[in-house]
Amino acid sequence: MHLRNETSRFTLTSRHVPVAEKKDRTLTIIRDRFLALGYQSIRTKWVSDRRDTWLRSTADSAKPAVIISLDYKPTWRAYGVALGVVQDDIIARVRSLLDEPRIKPLLTSWRSARAIDAPCWNLFDAGRALDWKYLMLPDPDNELSLERELERVRVDLLESVFEKVTDDLTYAQLLLRSEKPFEWWITDPVLRAGEVIVALRRSSYPAQEVVSALAKFRGEIERALGQQCNFEEFVGGLLAEDRGQVLH
Repeated sequence: MHLRNETSRFTLTSRHVPVAEKKDRTLTIIRDRFLALGYQSIRTKWVSDRRDTWLRSTADSAKPAVIISLDYKPTWRAYGVALGVVQDDIIARVRSLLDEPRIKPLLTSWRSARAIDAPCWNLFDAGRALDWKYLMLPDPDNELSLERELERVRVDLLESVFEKVTDDLTYAQLLLRSEKPFEWWITDPVLRAGEVIVALRRSSYPAQEVVSALAKFRGEIERALGQQCNFEEFVGGLLAEDRGQVLH
C-alpha cells in the first residue's frame, strides 16, 4: 500500500497557526500514514501517561510486532521517529528470567535504561538510519519534505527491515545487528541480550552458539551490569534458567 500524497494539506497548516494546532495536525498527518498501512494505536496506562505516541503493526501477541514511537520535540514542533520489534511472549519470558532467585543477585548494580512496561525495549532512530539532519519530521529547514521522508520510512525501513521480522530467528538476528542505527549502546544491553537468548533458544540454537553470538557485545553487556557480575555469569545464568539446567 502506498502512502497518500497530502503534501499540500501539510503545507497549508505548517505556518501561521497556533503551536498546539500545528502539533496536533502534524501528528495527525504522520500518524495517519501509519494507520493507513495497518498499524494500530497502542493504548496502555504506561503510554497514556506520556506525551509520545506509539503504534503497533499487529495485536497478535504470538507474532513479532513492529513498533513505531513518535516523540514530540516542542522546540521544533516536530516528531522523532523510532522503530522496533517486540514479541510479547519473549518479553514475558525475559521478565520472568530476570526475576529468578539465581539471576536477581547478579543484577544489583544494573539500572535499566528502559522502562520495563514500555511497549518495546529496543527502539532504533529512523532519523539516524535515513540521515535526517535534525533527526525528526518535518525537517525544520524543509517542511515540504515530510511526504518524501515518510515514504522512505515505509520503503527503506518498515518494508525492507522491520516487517521482515516474522519469527524468533529473524527477531534475534535484528537485535544482533550493531551497525548504525542498531548499536547496542543506544539500547539496554541487559534487556536486549535477554531477548536474544530467549529467541535463539526457541529457535533451537545450542547454548554455546548463543554465547558466541553475544560475545562481541561483551563490553556493552558488562558495562550495563556494573561490578556485580560478568558476561559469563549473566549469559550463562540466563541460559541455565531458560533450559532448566546448569550450563557447562
